[in-house]
Amino acid sequence: MSRISKYLTHRVTIVKVTLARGDRTEKEISNVPAFVTSVRTATKDISGTHFVDRTLVFLEHDADVTEQDEIKVSDVASPIAEIRAPRSPRSSTASHLEVLLE
Repeated sequence: MSRISKYLTHRVTIVKVTLARGDRTEKEISNVPAFVTSVRTATKDISGTHFVDRTLVFLEHDADVTEQDEIKVSDVASPIAEIRAPRSPRSSTASHLEVLLE
């Protein structure tokens, strides 16, 4: 049991996606403990800076997830934009994963 586990009050599904010779195969890992919230990020393009609300999912540090996978929140699957593993200044190991969805 990690320090963050008491905060993981939501459940999500990780969709493991494999692409081989043009075929897409999916395997679902359901009932994964998580904390789901939204964040506002700034994106820049040719017309200027825009603010976009995105979903941020906190997972255990050893969750089986890669940037090729998708995460289902409330039965809506979203691709993963970025995975961050924050580290404590007092520890060299990550306490949790922060997964930003598209």
